[in-house]
Amino acid sequence: MSANTLVLDCRNVAAYYELDYGIRVRAVDNVSLSVRKGEIVGLAGESGCGKTTLMRTIYRDIAPPLRLVSGVVRLQSANGEFIDVYGLSEAELKKMRAKVISYIPQGSMSVLNPTSRIRSQFLEIFQKYGRVDKNEALRQVKERLRELGLRESILASYPHQLSGGMRQRTVIALATIMNPSIVLADEPTSALDVVYQRGVVEMIQKIREMYGTSFILVSHDMGLHYQASDRIAIMYAGKIIEVGNTDDVFKEPLHPYTEGLINSLPRIGGSKKLEGLSGLPPSLANPPPGCRFHPRCPYRMEKCSAEEPPFFTVGDRQVACWLLEGK
Repeated sequence: MSANTLVLDCRNVAAYYELDYGIRVRAVDNVSLSVRKGEIVGLAGESGCGKTTLMRTIYRDIAPPLRLVSGVVRLQSANGEFIDVYGLSEAELKKMRAKVISYIPQGSMSVLNPTSRIRSQFLEIFQKYGRVDKNEALRQVKERLRELGLRESILASYPHQLSGGMRQRTVIALATIMNPSIVLADEPTSALDVVYQRGVVEMIQKIREMYGTSFILVSHDMGLHYQASDRIAIMYAGKIIEVGNTDDVFKEPLHPYTEGLINSLPRIGGSKKLEGLSGLPPSLANPPPGCRFHPRCPYRMEKCSAEEPPFFTVGDRQVACWLLEGK
């Protein structure tokens, strides 16, 4: 991977919730993740594993009790220079947002202003980030909606007049109207039925193909990642434990946690009884020593509870598991 293809490079990022009485919740703990131009990277894992906190940390949308403890988040700016997000002033950060990086948070359908027509919400973005007059902004909005297969008539609607799927696609159009290099999409298909989920996935793929936009797609739905992601990163208890090409990971998961996630997926015509992972994720305020998955792992060895595994390279895959040592 050559550096000039990257749009995002996170190195050894740790972000903790620092609570009263000295309690530190290690929601993101020494995480490294990179994204190439035009790539969709899936981020998967159980609820509470730190996916949303990682997205907020990358976007620099953090406030006490959440704090960046260590690490670097770098974005490629419009001129190709890599910039440390946490080295920017508030004014510089504002310029980066929407035009370089955009964030679609969980429950994003509720971020639409219920008292404003959709037209006004698009124009507000141009007023904040664009340098064109109202007529030109509206022309660009209509052109973008046509390109994405959305009806121009939604501009005259209030959010409550749109279906859930249409609201979600409208939010994605809003988040990408300034052509950011990368979009952080946190559970963009949650609360949608399978038909609308497919529409959202197709829209994300179309935006990537038409504009070269990169995405981090956050979901606990492994089926969604199989449909949409080029590469997938598996997160467990605040750490990324496996990263690789999506097809390869699904064909042969190498980390026992990844194996459990994929084996729990129903398959058409499958007769094998599906079984979930045993046990519960650990407390991130007091994670277990060694590999954080070892209390639930069917392959655990004595070493697993004593030493945290490094990443082992297997082909194009990075896997943090002692089972891969020496292979």
